[in-house]
Amino acid sequence: MAESKAWVFSERGLPWDVLNLRSQPVPTLPPPLPLPKDVPNPEEWIVVKVAFAGLNPGAIFQMTLVPPFIRKPTCVPEMDFSGTVIDVWHHDDKSGSAQSKRFNKGDKVLAMLPASHTLPTGTGALAEYVRIPARYAVKKPEGVSFADGAGCLLPGLTARQLVNESGAKTGDRVLVNAASGGIGSLVVQMLRKVVGPGGYIVGICSGTNVELVKSLGADEVIDYTQHDPLSNHLTEKFSSNPFNTIIDTLGHQALYLASPSYLVVDGNYSSVGIKPPTFFVPDFLRAVLQMKLNEWWPVSPWLGGVGRRWLGTSMMSPTLEDRQAVADMLGRGDMRLVKDSIWPFEETKEAYRKLGGLHARGKILVKVDDQVGNDDFLPYKGSAIKYSPSQCPAPKELPGLLLSCETLEQCQEFHYNSSRRAVMPVTVCLENSLSVEADTYVFPVESIEEEYWDDWELPSEEPVSDMSIIADEDFTEDDSMSADLPIEDQKVCTPL
Repeated sequence: MAESKAWVFSERGLPWDVLNLRSQPVPTLPPPLPLPKDVPNPEEWIVVKVAFAGLNPGAIFQMTLVPPFIRKPTCVPEMDFSGTVIDVWHHDDKSGSAQSKRFNKGDKVLAMLPASHTLPTGTGALAEYVRIPARYAVKKPEGVSFADGAGCLLPGLTARQLVNESGAKTGDRVLVNAASGGIGSLVVQMLRKVVGPGGYIVGICSGTNVELVKSLGADEVIDYTQHDPLSNHLTEKFSSNPFNTIIDTLGHQALYLASPSYLVVDGNYSSVGIKPPTFFVPDFLRAVLQMKLNEWWPVSPWLGGVGRRWLGTSMMSPTLEDRQAVADMLGRGDMRLVKDSIWPFEETKEAYRKLGGLHARGKILVKVDDQVGNDDFLPYKGSAIKYSPSQCPAPKELPGLLLSCETLEQCQEFHYNSSRRAVMPVTVCLENSLSVEADTYVFPVESIEEEYWDDWELPSEEPVSDMSIIADEDFTEDDSMSADLPIEDQKVCTPL
């Protein structure tokens, strides 16, 4: 019998302590009886070969908090993943009623499993093969990579609900806390479309992510590391022109308590919850108690309330339509996924350590299938030349593909839609000077496999831009590339 590797846990604890990589039989169809309580009646089921899985803080809480007697004794964690359908099962309904038949073998899909399914069945995304009810999956939009698809559904659904429940509307002023995180980065993009050009979005993040948050649509960004306490700075700067609503994608109770100083009287404070100081039971229970007090206690200060309405958001049972709406947003390019890092399947524990710090810059992903992704990556097999964001002349002309992004890995992982990266074939003439805001990599024409250029016109001879050449740097090579990916050694130029 064919086997599938999966990360599993049977005891409570932090993921890097309790997870073990084990082999188990590849799941088959039809699904075993009895059917799970969340899907009590026969319907379409699929088996998916997983490509990427998205990591979520909620999974850490499930591993540390949920006792074995209310879940399956051995569980695979995580809810978000992408992959390819390898088997489909439809119930033989003798009554003659029509059944939904949405998938076929070979379909590329995105899926988000609710806790109501993962905990009692032990099914999770961190496995090479997953058997799930088809109601939890949607087809991957054309132009969306497996990596982006695996990281968009749960944070996208949460962001969408936060924005909807906040009551934000055209022209509003909105404050977004943790604006560079997996949820916050999507909230900023969604808000930009809601409030329109007349609205004003202020994001809060660390100084290293200020430019990122601005690129997502924020009008102003505050570096929280420069203000202690942050609430005093917000009061000083925004009390005379307060926000119409606040969206907190981290759960900062101190910001809520001080919010009457910078949130209009009838404004909503929409939050993902309350951030506990640790992932352990006592701190989590105190956070849950505080959430309930925020929700249930009268708003009026005369009755001991804060004076502003607190709304807690929980994505426990999103519908198929909700999943499709988020996938469509990604497919249309209405939002892009910010990726903090992508980890090999074998290094999942280390990926969780990064996630546990709660300071990720976007989504943390695990690449489950090391053979997937060739159509998500640039078919590149040569040297890349990196140009830094400074002004510097250099006597070199290089025809190639210009990709403006933050790391070589991100350039390799570009896709046509849902990305704001500048992707175009150009001739880079370095005789003139031009200042750019992001590192830029040029992939010479001869270094890119020929079939790629079928979709492009070859570069013209006209000079396009000029950027300074930065010296050789070390980059992690991706095993899915067709060849080694060295950075071409160049001399550092002196800025003008």
